Amino acid sequence: MMKDEIEHFLQLQGKRWAETTVRRYRWYLVNLANWLEEQALPQDPAAITDRMLARWLDAHMHWASSTQYTGTIACRGFFRWAVGKEASPAEKLALPRRLYSPQRTLDETRVLRILACLDTSTVKGTRDTAIMLLLLDTGLRAAEICRLRLEHVDLAERRFSVRIKGGRWAEGVFSPYTASCLVIWAIMRKEVAKPDVAELFVGIGGETRGRKMTPDGLRAIFRQIGARVGFHFSPHDFRRSFATMALKGGAPSRLVQVAGRWSSLEQVERYSQSLSPADFDGYSPVHRVLGLRVKDDDG
Repeated sequence: MMKDEIEHFLQLQGKRWAETTVRRYRWYLVNLANWLEEQALPQDPAAITDRMLARWLDAHMHWASSTQYTGTIACRGFFRWAVGKEASPAEKLALPRRLYSPQRTLDETRVLRILACLDTSTVKGTRDTAIMLLLLDTGLRAAEICRLRLEHVDLAERRFSVRIKGGRWAEGVFSPYTASCLVIWAIMRKEVAKPDVAELFVGIGGETRGRKMTPDGLRAIFRQIGARVGFHFSPHDFRRSFATMALKGGAPSRLVQVAGRWSSLEQVERYSQSLSPADFDGYSPVHRVLGLRVKDDDG
């Protein structure tokens, strides 16, 4: 009964959640259902108590704090749907504090190496260059850039709108250089895309030629390019790099939050953990004071 309810819940949420979110929540909820069955505990969501859920989490103390956090969030979502928020046993669970370690980002040198290995005299190289620049300029997630439609991209105004994580629509902007690369790709896309495909980026060869790209297909492209440049990188590395480079360039945290479509400044800080004291060098107060003195002397 519990597993059937879980699948029903996920099918309904799948209309607005990213595929990766559905897959991740399914893992936690099925793990809970299996544990309840092993312990000979109720499978009816209405009969499950907060103590049962706490025992389930205690049985997985080896999970990292972020893993326990996601498991708790998955339970809250499911039980709110199954029995209502007020009756949900998961509401009484304390959310574990998530501890994040710095994750991989791309510095300017590595971005240039990636771009340098792409042959823009070919359709594939032009498409891949446009993808890389748009990811770096906007911080789009893999699923978001794959579902981005040509009709929702204004190349003249350098703006776009896309359905983001959580199902809501959000807007973004990109630089003039990225716009020029997108214009070239849009021209080439006409010769490749199937008539019924509305997405901006499509496959180039094989069985996927002319069809919309998928997140798995995008990651495969990145693995191939990574093998050529000699280091691994993923689409999500560009999202972290977007935040990090924007902050290093002097953009206020709040503006980075809005441009990257994050729901809180805390998320911006998490995505830019690779910043180091050395990145502050250009903002040194002494450097600023001496710079002003030089201007005064010149005047």
